[in-house]
Amino acid sequence: MELTATLLFSSTSTHARVRASIAAMSARGVVRAELDRMYRAHHALVFRLVTRLGVSAAHAEDVTHDVFIAIANALPIPEPVVSERAWVAGVTRNLVLRHRRDLFRFLRRREAVALESAASGDESPAVDVDAILEMQSLLGALSEDQRVVFVLMDLEDWTAPEVAEMLGVKLPTVYSRQRAARIALEQALGRRSARERRLR
Repeated sequence: MELTATLLFSSTSTHARVRASIAAMSARGVVRAELDRMYRAHHALVFRLVTRLGVSAAHAEDVTHDVFIAIANALPIPEPVVSERAWVAGVTRNLVLRHRRDLFRFLRRREAVALESAASGDESPAVDVDAILEMQSLLGALSEDQRVVFVLMDLEDWTAPEVAEMLGVKLPTVYSRQRAARIALEQALGRRSARERRLR
């Protein structure tokens, strides 16, 4: 099921765009074979992380593409201090954070325009429903540190040592963040269930 979802959302357009970028970067000395290998090895992981870290289906392909462009720009990879998988996950996390910051800024601008239009009596612009739903998802109840640990350990089945290596933190910190994330999610689910019962 997970592979099917990945294939559905990761259309051939994304693959074509990445391949076009690979070709363009080859002229700058980037080793095309290496990037091709990394794309084949890590695309499924990157796409899962992008979506599970809170990027909506509407934006997941673009962010996945941006991750591999960032990887291409970093090639050849310096002497690794972490595993390749952990390094790719770190690049993905940074790109997701940048996407979220950009999306928040966009929503704030849309809100400001809508409020200004409403005050002047004009019709308010259409709301970006998909983006708003993304921000209101259950994972939004977590801090960024908690969200990353929860996604990697509870959804991606990484071990705590792998997560600690990727984040550059101590093992007890990883376990603490996972525990806090689970508690926060349980509380968020409890609040949602209570609201649904009141609406019945």
